[in-house]
Amino acid sequence: MLLVADFLRLHGERWLNGELMNSVIVMINDKQQRLHAANRLLDVEVLDVEELDAEAPANLRSCMFGTYFYLRLVPVAGAYDYDGVRRWGAGVRLDLSAVDVILVPINVDGSHWVLVQVNVQDQYFLFYDPYGTKDNHGYVNAVRRWLIYELRAMLGQAAVSEWAVDNWESLEDADLPRQTDSGSCGNFVQIVAYYLSLGKALTFTQDDIDVLRHRLAIALYLDELDTSAPAAVVDRVNGAERPPATDGVL
Repeated sequence: MLLVADFLRLHGERWLNGELMNSVIVMINDKQQRLHAANRLLDVEVLDVEELDAEAPANLRSCMFGTYFYLRLVPVAGAYDYDGVRRWGAGVRLDLSAVDVILVPINVDGSHWVLVQVNVQDQYFLFYDPYGTKDNHGYVNAVRRWLIYELRAMLGQAAVSEWAVDNWESLEDADLPRQTDSGSCGNFVQIVAYYLSLGKALTFTQDDIDVLRHRLAIALYLDELDTSAPAAVVDRVNGAERPPATDGVL
């Protein structure tokens, strides 16, 4: 349960803690499950068709691990513990035979957030640091190793050979949104992860972060990642000051 002190971290340039990060991750996974459950329904009258069309390309299937996943996988530098996360895939309903994107948030030295995307659909890894630094600590390699172990455990050695994960490219995209303040790395990672989970273009910049912090506060208050919110709720969360619209997903 989030406290008032947690919500206050969404103001200004304050650093986001694990509680806020994981609360958004839960909403990302919940939205994915609802979107794809809706896709399977035949009764179009119960679908939010506008949401599906606007936010999710056909058949994109994503899941995101919580912030403790990588800490259990790599408890200290140079260590590796697959057994520590062997059951975590079930917790996020990961089905390697039916997934396109896997997202792994990583906390760096208790002071910075980065992200690894496993793009199963196009067979590559993407490392994202809001500051634009490179993966000098082997985060992608650790996630790559986990994927091979997970494939072997879930689908068997034949799948390991078929997927050939060792041959997947590791990317560090210079065109991804960059952080220029001192405390919004968590916001950048949350929003980039949400966009990637939906296959949306990453169109926001540092200039949008204040608005997006407001929108994340509203989403957490409503427990719903959506672009719309009742005016009374927006006023209540933002002190009667409604944030302007953006082109983003939130």
